[in-house]
Amino acid sequence: ALASVTCLFRGNMSEVLAAPDGKAFALRALEANVAIATKEGHAPRPAMLEWIVTRLTTPGPQSASMLRDMESGHRVESDPIVGFMRDLATKHGVDDAVLALAQTHLKTYEARRAAGRLGG
Repeated sequence: ALASVTCLFRGNMSEVLAAPDGKAFALRALEANVAIATKEGHAPRPAMLEWIVTRLTTPGPQSASMLRDMESGHRVESDPIVGFMRDLATKHGVDDAVLALAQTHLKTYEARRAAGRLGG
């Protein structure tokens, strides 16, 4: 969820949460990931879920390492992380809207990087 949200919106959680609907998107991404994990037989424990919700809804500098890779123009692991979760969402019929947007954004980044068009 952290990778999907911070990469999609290209900001840390303070920046995402300050934006309109930032918190709603963060929670929607988390809901999808929790549903996927649960359907895969790995439901998060309540204490862990509480920690994750706090991390995603408390403004701060937290961001995914994938965002830092993007900001540096490096390769990102879009398929093994966000793409993998999106595939599982499809498999289990979980709403994958935020994952789909994040994956599309990451794949667009990869195409621009491969074409040498990142700018900067």
